[in-house]
Amino acid sequence: MSDESRDRGWENVPTRHEPRDLSLAWNSRLRQECWDAMEIKARARLTENAGTVVAWWAATDQSETRPNAVVLGHRELCFAEPGLADDRPIYLITGYLLDSFRSVRLHDRPETTREPSSRAPGVLRVDIGLGDAERGVIGNLPPRAQDALQGSFVSGRPVESCGWYYEGDEQRLDVFIIYLAGEHTVTAATGTMRTSRGRGGRDVRWDLHCHQARVIGRRGL
Repeated sequence: MSDESRDRGWENVPTRHEPRDLSLAWNSRLRQECWDAMEIKARARLTENAGTVVAWWAATDQSETRPNAVVLGHRELCFAEPGLADDRPIYLITGYLLDSFRSVRLHDRPETTREPSSRAPGVLRVDIGLGDAERGVIGNLPPRAQDALQGSFVSGRPVESCGWYYEGDEQRLDVFIIYLAGEHTVTAATGTMRTSRGRGGRDVRWDLHCHQARVIGRRGL
């Protein structure tokens, strides 16, 4: 809890963000194709380190033709980054070691939970220091999911790493994953999104699992 909120007896709660359009052209190769293109040993290490796998993705970016990967499991949030050693291609495997992994399921629409006023008695809205891109992605989620994702970081402990991935089109996302990682906590939201057209306009429905775990160590970070 911040000194300001503690002195005034306020409760720190996370800021809720406005949505930005989710670009569906940022990665032309789907995660399974990218995963299959990775070295077998790297994939095996990721799944072994992660334990029970909750969510994963593999993707390429503009600066690297070889895929990178993220795997979230009950034991570890794992990363694989392509690199070179003695001019040979390798994968650098790093991660946050986890304990006390727990999950909750949310069925929700972005508009179904009203935004409490930041001027409400005893409430202090806290910006946890995310960039515009991160805020825009999180802003697409229902308020309860935004709160679950960010709530562990409102005491002033910074977010060290944030990543996300999604597959689908404007009407549906068959895969959606976002994580936040810090010194003491990892949180994530995973699930799907469906849209439909009704008399009231575009109806968005999310089916999400929100996850949280305690960080008990690091691997190569």
